[in-house]
Amino acid sequence: MTARPALIVFDWDGTVITSTAAIVASLKDAAHALSLPEPTEAACRRVIGLGWADVVAIVAPTLPATQTMDFAQAFRQAYGRHHGKAALAPGMKTLIKGLYERGHTLAVATGKSRHGLNVALAEFGLKDYFADTVTASECESKPSPDMLETLAMDLGLNAKDFLMIGDNVCDITMAKAVGAQSIGVLWGSSDERALQDAQADAIAHDVLALAKALGADTELLAAIAVELQ
Repeated sequence: MTARPALIVFDWDGTVITSTAAIVASLKDAAHALSLPEPTEAACRRVIGLGWADVVAIVAPTLPATQTMDFAQAFRQAYGRHHGKAALAPGMKTLIKGLYERGHTLAVATGKSRHGLNVALAEFGLKDYFADTVTASECESKPSPDMLETLAMDLGLNAKDFLMIGDNVCDITMAKAVGAQSIGVLWGSSDERALQDAQADAIAHDVLALAKALGADTELLAAIAVELQ
């Protein structure tokens, strides 16, 4: 990576937390609840981070557009049952806390709702580390650059100086749209080839590799390595 970024932006699902399995199960349950064919695992993984219109077009293409929010509600109810499968990516809280303590400015850009993100930030004890957060409740969904442009406006920064960290191709595409750098991570929804094809500037196989790509000091790297043992 090049010079220290003005803002390090984390995606949430599949990046900060390992929620892919919970989301996939919830999408399948939502389809069942509306008497729709069960979507494939690949289709479910592909839509993580997208807006509901795009999600439904891929995982429930026979559902009338007027019932998009019915699907969203069925998903939310299902996620309440599966949410226990989600957990912080190993070493992630140590990384975020360490970056914050070393003076990095951090933010979140997520396809979650505002309510969903606020609940998750409190649940995992991460709220105080982020200077700003944006969600699909107030911004256009990824891969639109709206989330990064909103963060730039909120914080008085230039989005091309940001570094986006995410597990999905849409995170990388969003970063490229504003000229920002990006790191793709491999514990979420997209595989290495897909992230390479999207032209991520770096790819991390685990949180320790992510910390190295971010230029973390030896103390922080050692703390993360202990967690991963």
